[in-house]
Amino acid sequence: MQTTTAAKQDLTQTLVDRARAMLPALRERAASCESECKVPDATIADFQEAGFFKILQPRRWGGYELDPQSFYAVQMTLAEACMSSAWVLGVVACTTGSSPCSIRRPRPTCGAMTRPS
Repeated sequence: MQTTTAAKQDLTQTLVDRARAMLPALRERAASCESECKVPDATIADFQEAGFFKILQPRRWGGYELDPQSFYAVQMTLAEACMSSAWVLGVVACTTGSSPCSIRRPRPTCGAMTRPS
């Protein structure tokens, strides 16, 4: 099923609105994030619940398969409150299920692995 441009724009706006709603909590956790050198578990859980890890993930793997600009709009909104949390979102979202390295390719059969004569 193809997602229309309007539907993608609506979803992007919904995700940006979710990010904006998180800003007060991220501001409260920013000092903890800095002092503990890690993004709080509650922030990761909030990102997961909001669907942020699905933004770049292909549809066939349950993601939204939106474009990078949609992802950046969410990430930049989160960075208004906590740059570290936004950075971690970028690292995790861009390396789980959306990179060419994570695309599963069929393995060759034994017959395909014979040496050329």
